[in-house]
Amino acid sequence: MYDRRSIDEFRRVKVVLIDLLRQQNDFWKQRAKDFWLKEGGVNTKFFHNSVKQRRRINTMKRLKRSDGTWVSDRSQLKMMVEEYFRDLFRSEGVVARHEDLAGLVQVSSADNDWLLRLVTMGEVKKAVFAMHPDKAPGPDSLNPSFFQHYWDIVGCDVFHYCKNIFETGHLPNGVNVTNLVLIPKKENPENMGDWRP
Repeated sequence: MYDRRSIDEFRRVKVVLIDLLRQQNDFWKQRAKDFWLKEGGVNTKFFHNSVKQRRRINTMKRLKRSDGTWVSDRSQLKMMVEEYFRDLFRSEGVVARHEDLAGLVQVSSADNDWLLRLVTMGEVKKAVFAMHPDKAPGPDSLNPSFFQHYWDIVGCDVFHYCKNIFETGHLPNGVNVTNLVLIPKKENPENMGDWRP
C-alpha cells in the first residue's frame, strides 16, 4: 500500500509543516507584541480591559495552609508569603571551614587601596549612562532615562548621594527596595509553590 519513498516523503513534509507552523506562530506572537508596544499606550477600553484582566489573573486571592485551611485575609496572606521566602532563604548549621577558603586569591594591598578609594564623578556618570534608559524606575519613580537626560542638572546631586553612601557605608531606608511580582504557575494556584517571582 505505502512504499518506503512515500513514508520518507511524508516525514519530510511533516518536518517542513511543523517548521512553518512554528514560524507562523512566532510571526503572530511578534505582531501581537509590536501591536501592544505601538498601540498599548493609547487610552482605549480594549487596553484598559487587557490590563484589568491580567491584574485579575495575577492577583493572589487566597492560599492554602499546610493544614488544608484557606487564608484570604490580606494581612495573613502577606505573613504567609513573607514566611515562605524567609524559610526558603534560611540557612541553618552552615559553618565556613578555613580549608574552604584556602584556594582563594587574596586582594593585594594596591588592589585594596584602589577598592577603598572614594568614588569619582566620572565613575558615577559612567554607571548611570551604562544603564538601559527604560529600565524599571527606582523608589523615586524615575528611570535611568530621566537621570541621563537631565544629568547636567541632577548629576552633582546624584554624585554626592552616591559618594555619601560609599563614605558612610550606609544605604538610606528604601533605596534598595525591590517590588516583587508573583506570577501564577498554573490556573487557580493554591499554595506558594504555585507562584513564581
